[in-house]
Amino acid sequence: MDRFSPEDFFSDDYIQMRKSRRQTSEMNLYPIIDMMATIIVFLVVSTSFTAFTKHTLPPSGVSTLASQNDTKPLQPMLMIAQRSEEIVLDLSWQGASPSSKRESVSIRGLSDAKISEAVRTRAGNLVAALRKQFPSEKTLQIGFSSESKYQLLISAMDGVQPEMPDVVLLDYFSVDARL
Repeated sequence: MDRFSPEDFFSDDYIQMRKSRRQTSEMNLYPIIDMMATIIVFLVVSTSFTAFTKHTLPPSGVSTLASQNDTKPLQPMLMIAQRSEEIVLDLSWQGASPSSKRESVSIRGLSDAKISEAVRTRAGNLVAALRKQFPSEKTLQIGFSSESKYQLLISAMDGVQPEMPDVVLLDYFSVDARL
């Protein structure tokens, strides 16, 4: 019943069925043509830019003049560490005359808002004194210890921002190692 006999393979119905199968398996050429046109445009445009990449640089030269400013960079660092009942702010710098200044804020009985204000004020005062001593310095490295809260860092950054416009953050590993 469902099986075909050998004569059925040569019948008109079977030949029509095979032709209809061939017609449904056509491939859509429009996406292929579109992709090839895109590739051709890309290749034409990219080869036109190769002329711009063939610039030669002049050989580098070494200056033999001694620099007038052979001083070491200042690299000021403000490090904040929170201890059990105090917050320590340590401002240190390198350069021709390395030094440091340290202030502490007692946090016993103070609210978080008062602590933030005290850190902001003390950090601003430390950096203002540094800026008075070194008026050309515009960059400060600032970091806090792993026990400190982020709010202390934000408060210190708010305090130093008027005096030092460029602030670079330190990781807490280097602060923990120094304090």
